[in-house]
Amino acid sequence: YWLPIGLSKLGYDFSYKPIGLCAEALTKAMPFIEKHLRDPRPDQPGVFVACELIEHLHHESDIRVEFMKEKRPFKHIHISTPKYSFDGQKDKISWRSLGDLGHLRTYTPSEFQRVVLGMFPEYDWAFGDDQIMHLKGTRK
Repeated sequence: YWLPIGLSKLGYDFSYKPIGLCAEALTKAMPFIEKHLRDPRPDQPGVFVACELIEHLHHESDIRVEFMKEKRPFKHIHISTPKYSFDGQKDKISWRSLGDLGHLRTYTPSEFQRVVLGMFPEYDWAFGDDQIMHLKGTRK
C-alpha cells in the first residue's frame, strides 16, 4: 500500500479501492488510507494499479476481472512484476532455499508483455525493463 500511503502523505485528494492478497498488510495500512476509501468523484481521472500482484495469481486474468468490476474508464494502468526471479533480487535466484514466497510464477520481459498486452488491447503500452519490470498503459 505504498502508493496510497505516499499520495496521502503528500496531501493529494483521491479515492482508493484496494486490491490485495494480504489482509494483514491492509490492516496495517488502514490508518493511513482509510479516508481515501470512497467512491471516486466523476471528475477524477481513473488509474488502475496492479503492482507486484500478477506473479501471485492462479489466474492472471483475475487482474482484468478486477479492472472490469470497476465499470469505469481508466485513463492509465500500471502493472509490475519481478524479472526472472521469485523475489526480484538477483542475488537470491536460488528461490527453493528461501521458503514459500507466495509467487506462483516468474516472467521474462517478453512473457510479461505478452500476457498484459493481451489482457488490455485497448491500451498503448510503455515498458520499463529493470529488476522490477513495469508496464504503463494509456487508453487509446
